[in-house]
Amino acid sequence: MILKELSIENVRNHAQKKFNFEKKNYITGINGAGKTSILEAIIVSISRKSFKTNKLSDMITIKKEHSIINALFEKHNFDYKFLLKIEKNKKYHLLNGKKIEKLQDIIINFPIFIHSPYYEGLTDKSNRKKLSFIDKTLFFINKEYRILLKKHNRLIEQKKNLLIKHRDYKNIEIYNEMITDLLKKILNYRKELLNSINERLRNHSTLKHIHFEIYQENIRNLINKEKTINKSLLSSNSQTIKITNRDNINIENLLSFGQKKELSIFTVYSTLKIIEENKKDDIIILLDDFEAGLDEKRVKIFYELFSKNQIIITGVEKKYIKNINTINL
Repeated sequence: MILKELSIENVRNHAQKKFNFEKKNYITGINGAGKTSILEAIIVSISRKSFKTNKLSDMITIKKEHSIINALFEKHNFDYKFLLKIEKNKKYHLLNGKKIEKLQDIIINFPIFIHSPYYEGLTDKSNRKKLSFIDKTLFFINKEYRILLKKHNRLIEQKKNLLIKHRDYKNIEIYNEMITDLLKKILNYRKELLNSINERLRNHSTLKHIHFEIYQENIRNLINKEKTINKSLLSSNSQTIKITNRDNINIENLLSFGQKKELSIFTVYSTLKIIEENKKDDIIILLDDFEAGLDEKRVKIFYELFSKNQIIITGVEKKYIKNINTINL
């Protein structure tokens, strides 16, 4: 799968732009030129979700009424044209002129991965974004996990209603038992994926001492606290991902900017390979501010690792990568 064209109108600081892409692409421009906004538009054209904001209407240029994103992808020699129109309180999402009914199927069949200072995957400061990164990977490769997470989310919403509106603790306890059982299964799936990533880290010379671990917060403590603050706490977000060394010591705050960047991009590569091995599909890779914090050797190593995929890179200055389709903003 590759992205061939992207047209955007009233997307952040872009009034109206059209971009043509090849297999390897580098978007350059000064800070504030809108490089990240182009990657955001690519992601949003498929998923209707941004890695920068929870509200798509935030993407609309100030004093404008709407944003329009047109994206043309090619997959298995067929063209797929996505149109997304974002207004203040609604959106229209079409594929080849027809309304998209099952967004989940679209996301699964048009996989795109992003690494950005706004979304750093397993090295992100936000534990929720770490978990989201793991869930997104499992979402692509494991149908059972998708069903499990959907059931979990439904139970959480039902429990919230009992907790907030009725304070029906007797029935809430029944929900807690069901949610606890699901959390054990979710934890096992997440652990299994992290173990696969850790195995790949052990084969990467400069990162082989680093591991990812996941822990479940004490369930009974969370349940007791819920009664005190009348707020739902027991969910898949009550699991915590930590970056440790071989002695199981948390080293997340000890990593330099360069080490963290290398680790972050390598985990994107690792999950990419895991998905490709299971899904047998090409994945588009978006690397925002790619060269920042990496020396020439590491830039070229990672560029080579992603060489089989379509790649779209952004940066203020193209230092180390040559012979690539360059888009100047």
